[in-house]
Amino acid sequence: MASFQFTNPDKLDFSKPENWEKWFQRFERFRQASGLAEKDEAIQISNLIYSMGSDHEADDIFTSFSLTEANRKKWKNMVEKFNEYFISKRNIIFERSKFNLRRQEEEQTVDSFVTALHVLADHCNFGALHDEMIRDRIVVGVRDHKVSEKMQLDAKLTLEKAVVYARQGEAVRRQQAIVRGTENISQETTENTVIRVKQKYVRPKTKNQTYAKQQHFPAKRTTGCKRCGSFKSHGRDKCPARDAKCFKCEKTGHLAKFCLTKSTLGNINSRNEDQDFPGAVNKEKSHPWITNIKIKNVDIPFKIDTGADVTVISEREHQKINNVKLSKSTKNVHGPGNSKLCVLGKFHCEI
Repeated sequence: MASFQFTNPDKLDFSKPENWEKWFQRFERFRQASGLAEKDEAIQISNLIYSMGSDHEADDIFTSFSLTEANRKKWKNMVEKFNEYFISKRNIIFERSKFNLRRQEEEQTVDSFVTALHVLADHCNFGALHDEMIRDRIVVGVRDHKVSEKMQLDAKLTLEKAVVYARQGEAVRRQQAIVRGTENISQETTENTVIRVKQKYVRPKTKNQTYAKQQHFPAKRTTGCKRCGSFKSHGRDKCPARDAKCFKCEKTGHLAKFCLTKSTLGNINSRNEDQDFPGAVNKEKSHPWITNIKIKNVDIPFKIDTGADVTVISEREHQKINNVKLSKSTKNVHGPGNSKLCVLGKFHCEI
């Protein structure tokens, strides 16, 4: 038969009495697995005190217990005394504050979140309210706001039902990501790229207006993030446009090109944000996000875009730059509607 040798758990940190229960659970597994539980109780107690630490702190605590010589050799009595000593030192207010501040972390599964709440609740002495407190914390702390609202509408919500709601919501999100093809989407290129775009003239509505040249792209994309337009799956708190200020409605949380508010500024010469491509050059030098950037001593107006996946310039702008050779681009660039754009090439330069 194969034999196994088990080592004692790591020393107990006496400055953190709240760790006693976890440490003792580890020692209890060691006691059972090593066969120590079958030996004389006095030997088990000695092994416990030895495993706790070598700086005499455990011996001093053991000496402070008011026990008869007979009770000092009984395992159950010693465990109760150590529990009373360490658990009485726990700050219940602090433990409950940690519980009340606990929320589901990013990328944390529902089951892991629920387990963490159970561990925290065991130190809070909630008594008969134990399950209700965990249930309420799940409702408040779960990351899926729709699931949270659904649970709040259930007047007969129990801890078991709250866990089921949260698990179902997590499963549906995972399935939808697969169905919609937004899971494991590869990142688009971040290289400097030159593209050829089709342009068309828009007839002016009044005599005082001039023809306006606009970039023409396919219809507005119907999938992807509605705040930044990215096809890469991400949560609202990870959206590149989370802190961006919209120049149409002046609200925060989305880019102007994906703003649902109709702009009342400018005339026909104003840029159409729904048709503009992320990172493209722009002629409106007076725009607050437009600045001239020198490429080979040639001024080219660029939009300083917070959500651009690629930096592009048009073929016409590229022709203004001398001695810049294009190399073949091996990555695809997609515009609104996920339409593939005609890429002439890429180049590296100092700006």
